Amino acid sequence: MVIEVESAAIKSFGWDGDSKVLTITFNSGTTYEYRTMTNRVILGLVDQNMTSFGRYFHDEIRGKFPFTRVKG
Repeated sequence: MVIEVESAAIKSFGWDGDSKVLTITFNSGTTYEYRTMTNRVILGLVDQNMTSFGRYFHDEIRGKFPFTRVKG
């Protein structure tokens, strides 16, 4: 499932719980897959009270999980 968000940095994201892969598409059109994601991080990302998806990405995901650029 892909979730579209309103963010200055992130266009959408999707989560595969079986493989623990988070796919993020940025507003630039570039898409990355982040592996070995934890449920805590995913729950934080989908939190309805999230005020900044970009800030959460930079604080909790960027540089902390292995990733692959898949598009863009």
